[in-house]
Amino acid sequence: MTNTRTCHICNKSLYNKRLDSKTCSASCRSKLFRANQVRSVLVRFRISSEAYIELTIKAFFAGQSISDYLAQLVVKQQ
Repeated sequence: MTNTRTCHICNKSLYNKRLDSKTCSASCRSKLFRANQVRSVLVRFRISSEAYIELTIKAFFAGQSISDYLAQLVVKQQ
């Protein structure tokens, strides 16, 4: 059986590596890990108390924290 799997980062052969390996080395594994990280940004804004309460209620009924709910709204706008 021929092993034709390659590293997800540098495309080197994964011959003689574990069957579940995705990278050829620790360096490539670190690069893959960093590439898969979600980037986050801190955003501050001012809204009225009424708007905050309304958003909080919507987040609650969506089963999310207000931060997750607002992030979802921002992503939808893009």
